[in-house]
Amino acid sequence: MKTLIPNLFLALAWLALPAVVSAQFSFTTNNGAITITGYNTAAGLNVVIPAATNGLPVTSIGYEAFFGSNITTVAIPSSITNIGGLAFDNCPSLTNISVNATNPAYSSLGGVLFDKAKATLIQFPAGLGGGYVITNSVTNIGEDAFGHCTNLTSVTIPNSVLNLEEGAFYFCTNLTSVTIGTGVTNIGDAAFIYCASLTSVTIPNSVINIADDAFAFCTGLTNMTIPNSVTSIGEGMFFQCHSLTSVTIGNSVTSIGYETFFECDDLTSVTIPNSVTNIGEEAFDDCASLASVAIPNNVTSIGDEAFAGSSITTVTIPNSVINIGDGAFQECYSLTNMTVDPSNPAYSSLGGVLFDKARATLIQFPGGLGGGYVITNSVTSIGAGAFAFCSSLLSVTIPNSVTSIGYGAFEFCTSLLSVTIPNSVTNLGGGTFFNCTRLTNASIPNSVTSIADSEFWACVSLTSVTIPNSITSIGVEAFGDCPSLTSVTIPNSVTSIGEEAFSACYSLKSAYFQGNEPSDGGLVFYDSPATVYYLYGTTGWGPTFGGAPTVLLYPPPNTLGFTGGHFGFNLTGPANTVIVVEACTNLSHAVWLPVATNTLSASGTSTFSDLQSGAHPTRFYRERSP
Repeated sequence: MKTLIPNLFLALAWLALPAVVSAQFSFTTNNGAITITGYNTAAGLNVVIPAATNGLPVTSIGYEAFFGSNITTVAIPSSITNIGGLAFDNCPSLTNISVNATNPAYSSLGGVLFDKAKATLIQFPAGLGGGYVITNSVTNIGEDAFGHCTNLTSVTIPNSVLNLEEGAFYFCTNLTSVTIGTGVTNIGDAAFIYCASLTSVTIPNSVINIADDAFAFCTGLTNMTIPNSVTSIGEGMFFQCHSLTSVTIGNSVTSIGYETFFECDDLTSVTIPNSVTNIGEEAFDDCASLASVAIPNNVTSIGDEAFAGSSITTVTIPNSVINIGDGAFQECYSLTNMTVDPSNPAYSSLGGVLFDKARATLIQFPGGLGGGYVITNSVTSIGAGAFAFCSSLLSVTIPNSVTSIGYGAFEFCTSLLSVTIPNSVTNLGGGTFFNCTRLTNASIPNSVTSIADSEFWACVSLTSVTIPNSITSIGVEAFGDCPSLTSVTIPNSVTSIGEEAFSACYSLKSAYFQGNEPSDGGLVFYDSPATVYYLYGTTGWGPTFGGAPTVLLYPPPNTLGFTGGHFGFNLTGPANTVIVVEACTNLSHAVWLPVATNTLSASGTSTFSDLQSGAHPTRFYRERSP
């Protein structure tokens, strides 16, 4: 009995364990084994993971199982053979991770979690700080191994390390110094992202690949030299590194990717080596201090908005470039001259303006030029965004040779006063005059069949617009936010009007429709005080259209008779409208002659009297505007 009592006690303790474990942990069971998936910190901040529960072994810690918790220590038993990614990431109070010495898969040293051989550093506790020297046994720094270690100030990576995995030092906001050993060949995705205090990093010649976003949001980083060993730099590598002033790119790099230097506001100098053949989309977008850049002779492609928003003053396109993306040099307000090597097979320049080789397409007007511009007669197409953000441009003369105007061709031309679109134009791209705040009137040629989305959006000075009978559709927000527009006439050819086409037109009092009710995209006159007027005899109209009330315009006279021996009738319509009454004596061979001009009163009425009616046995009348 003496030997049974301790055993019975242990059995009772074991039987009580599941309730304790259930209160502390959430877990799943699979193939007879337990995986810890979460932890209740109310059970305590010093975590001891059990080797077994419910009669089953605890073998795994799941993905993000303790992520973001306030635990301070963790003890891992020998039964754990698998720890999921980010299991202990972002635990700001965690200072020690210990592993049972008999564990076959994991180990710990100084409170840091490693694999058994200490070849991979898996998790550095976020509650530790100061400087840290990684042990020489390590060859790999795991995913987010130092993630959210906001107390870490410096780290020394030994020569034994070959690889920094994704997010290795993610969000180490107080990390100021990193020494990268000469064995590292790969710096993974987002390896140092959000390391805001990092001012400089020396990349050794052993590094071959630097992946996407590796130093993104390192807002304290001031300079960088990418060694000749590096063959690939990822997209967004220096995204929003606002303090970066200079970068030297090694001569093995062949491509500068998407948003590599996006919004590097202080970047004044960058050396692009001759090895580069491609400059990706938005590679240097919004590099506001970048005043000059040399495009090397081996570059074949420059992506969309590659240098948009930079401060470059001149640019020379070498003969190797055969592709330039939309807006590659837009918003460059200091750019006054673009030149192209005469031997270039795809592009040419004239007067500092960029064209295709045949000068049939105007591609980019430099944003630093202003005044008036007359487009050459060889041009048949104005490219997308060709004049966009040319804030000093006052007027443009478009020749009859032009048949197409691309999307956003004149958007944000905030000084543009006048543009005449010739009848040769058959295609008017969406947002053509988007935010042209000084444009006062617009005449759309009858060669165009539709007004596209946002065509005149935020043209705040636009007071009048002529819509021809060729137009069948008006797009979404086509005239949205045009607060100076007072009236508009919609021809009977229009069959559809897009959502909020005339929204926020605060002065728009009258919209005259000459045909049947068009299809309504919704809230056509949202936040506009317009009244919709429609003609007698047209169909489909209800009490409202597009959120605006409707009024029948020029209904048949409702009071006919003789006054003082003269035939007459009442006229009704919008207040202060001028109506001309015409008459003829023979409808088969009608010759309509004006009889009287009437101005409707403030209440929208007037009385017409034909002083010559007694001289005509038969007389027909009609109404028209002046």
